[in-house]
Amino acid sequence: MSAQLSEYHQALSLGTTLAQPTQAANTYRLRKSVLLSFQRWCQDHAIDWVVSPLTTETIMAYAGHLVLRKVARATLDSHMTVLSWWHGYNHLKNPFETDEVTTLWRNAQAKLRPKEGKAPVTGDMLQKGLAVGTFTDEERHVLLTGFLTGLRVSELCSLQRDDLHRHGEGMLIHIRQSKTDQSAQGQWVGIPHHEQTHTLLETLWARPLHAPLFPSYQDHRKVRRLVKRMVVAAGENPKDFSAHSLRRGVATTAYRANVDVEAIRVALRHEKRETTQAYITHEGLLDSPVLHAALQALSPTLRGLTVINRPG
Repeated sequence: MSAQLSEYHQALSLGTTLAQPTQAANTYRLRKSVLLSFQRWCQDHAIDWVVSPLTTETIMAYAGHLVLRKVARATLDSHMTVLSWWHGYNHLKNPFETDEVTTLWRNAQAKLRPKEGKAPVTGDMLQKGLAVGTFTDEERHVLLTGFLTGLRVSELCSLQRDDLHRHGEGMLIHIRQSKTDQSAQGQWVGIPHHEQTHTLLETLWARPLHAPLFPSYQDHRKVRRLVKRMVVAAGENPKDFSAHSLRRGVATTAYRANVDVEAIRVALRHEKRETTQAYITHEGLLDSPVLHAALQALSPTLRGLTVINRPG
């Protein structure tokens, strides 16, 4: 009976935690996934997880479990962050704020390699892919809207026709809920009206009210496949790209056009400048003044090198 009661308390704790309508959809799914995963791990190891603070030993064991599975560093961070949040939500003393657990978390991160970000879809690449490949009108509109707005793929898939609002200088798009808008206050992005965007804006505006803006692309997996198909048409390796490549691509394209990083951060609605900076980590390396000084110093020697042709 006590085991049944313990299981009931665990389920009640989890259900109460998840009953938050103001969570962004992705955040809700992440928290649900982590808490259910942790609950299964506790059951497999006969750990009685009720509404009480986790012990440092339990956290150490779970972190060790994740490291042994060789999960991505971002996955470790997600699990630790959600479990820390769970303590705060339930008004419990948070062991994740102690020096011991902080050190554990940092050392566990060091054991795991960070996941490499996917390559950006630049403006030139998108233009080439659309010119060479065969796409429906809706597919073209998905790709162009995703690139021009820099929306997260979840936001792009969730757009409704009612989210579009005409503006004197273009079109405003209301994002009802977002990763950086946990209270669901809503955020806005826009597409300016130019000769180049006129057809796209008018086509989007003509779509039926009270319906998805892109009815065939409400699943992020379909957007991912579409992006990969487009980059193949552009002559690129699809393994290097994902649906997120559109968002990353507009940041890269803007940075190459000498747009300030802060302006890019605001446009992409990042909370931290470091997040934006991570999008453009490799940009500017070839324009380094140090590199150019070194090249100038070695110019005669480099010009005198002999090209060696490999056999076969």
